[in-house]
Amino acid sequence: MASSRGTSVILMLSEQKDDVIAISNYLLDRFSEYAIVDSSPEGRLQAQLLWVLDKLKEPNFSLPLPAEQLSTLRYIYTDGTLSFHASDPDDINSIFEEIELPLVQLIKILKKGQLLIKPEYYPHISRVIEALIFCLKNATRVLSTNEVIFLKELEELKLDIDSGKQKLPFQSHLPRFPGYTAVGGFGGNSIDDIPKAKELYKIFDGAVFCGNRPLAWINEAAAKQAVEELIINS
Repeated sequence: MASSRGTSVILMLSEQKDDVIAISNYLLDRFSEYAIVDSSPEGRLQAQLLWVLDKLKEPNFSLPLPAEQLSTLRYIYTDGTLSFHASDPDDINSIFEEIELPLVQLIKILKKGQLLIKPEYYPHISRVIEALIFCLKNATRVLSTNEVIFLKELEELKLDIDSGKQKLPFQSHLPRFPGYTAVGGFGGNSIDDIPKAKELYKIFDGAVFCGNRPLAWINEAAAKQAVEELIINS
């Protein structure tokens, strides 16, 4: 068991490091025309990325990193100061895909030690959504109006994912997901009382809107097994 956990940690860290390198190199290339100086956000970002790449080479490197070591990266993402570098600065999709998403993905890996959702895991997310749909349709109580709307949103989303039309994560849950917005809440979701809905919703929410997958999903086989075990035990 200990050996299995050790192997999982190694596989997870290896993927995380590969993702950090790929995203960092993408951003470094995008801002390479700017000098690496503290007087510009482009320069400060490059300095932070180069520091991160050096950090990866340390023999005892581990994740997550202390938040204070990523202050530049976090500030630049939150401030949105580099959004105008998108190919179309007036298009929120361009800003999200080209600037915001790479930055937030780095933060998720480095600060939170998370694994990213990727296309090869879409079938497993689709299976989770299918199971969540089943839970809602077979609830022992009457669904609220907002929960019925959310159910319809799940059905439409599953079709889009299965057809290959939908990339994850979404930039925002509005305007497409008013039911999801109404069902969710800081104090818990209105469907938490439905057996297994809470666990399935957490995976769905993490992948679709936050762009991360469960740490147990270290590869596709592990993801399939984890989903099937969750569904069988529901």
